[in-house]
Amino acid sequence: MKKIALALITLSLTGCYSNWPDLDKAANNIECDMDKVALGKIAKRFKADSNFDEISNSYSMAKFDDAIGIAFDSKGHITTVAKTRSEIRLFGLMRKQGEVVIVKRCNRRIAPKLS
Repeated sequence: MKKIALALITLSLTGCYSNWPDLDKAANNIECDMDKVALGKIAKRFKADSNFDEISNSYSMAKFDDAIGIAFDSKGHITTVAKTRSEIRLFGLMRKQGEVVIVKRCNRRIAPKLS
């Protein structure tokens, strides 16, 4: 009976944490010229939760224990796209937050005017 109870508890806890399988694919779909509406469509396509934070001027997409963060400048242009993937161990029972990885930097440099 104890073995059955232990097995049931282990199985019920297995998978408490999990990764977003399409994290890299979703992050690579983000282009520097996108706006919040286009980012929302990507989040919807990958079935991720999304939110725009007006205080930090950033957009986030999250699914399971992984996330993508998109930073905007004051003019509403994307400046940086970053992602983080959690490290899942012990059959999904333990999670360690992964490193933040910059996917792309968007530089909007204005070409100098020629006289």
